Amino acid sequence: MASSSWSSSSSGISQDENSRKEVLKEIRNHEIAIGELDSLSASRAVYHKIGNIYFRRSIEDAKALEEKKLVAGKARLQKLDAAELVSGADNTKSYRRCFKFGRDHTK
Repeated sequence: MASSSWSSSSSGISQDENSRKEVLKEIRNHEIAIGELDSLSASRAVYHKIGNIYFRRSIEDAKALEEKKLVAGKARLQKLDAAELVSGADNTKSYRRCFKFGRDHTK
């Protein structure tokens, strides 16, 4: 029974790590897309997939869209990092409070 509670808490940690890795992967993909769009000549048109349909766009429009997605991804990463810091601070505060009053913090 104790092993099941341990596995659930470790899966919560790995879920946070997985979501952080996914966001980092998305950010890197947007950075690569922006770099590829920069290397194209201005006279070319590109196709952008939305759902199952491809739309023809100018390079400037496609680059602006990728930059917008990049900013949103970085904001999500900051939120994940802030939530991780807050949860870590809560654990430290709880430990200090128990230690200050002489309670056993392991229970």
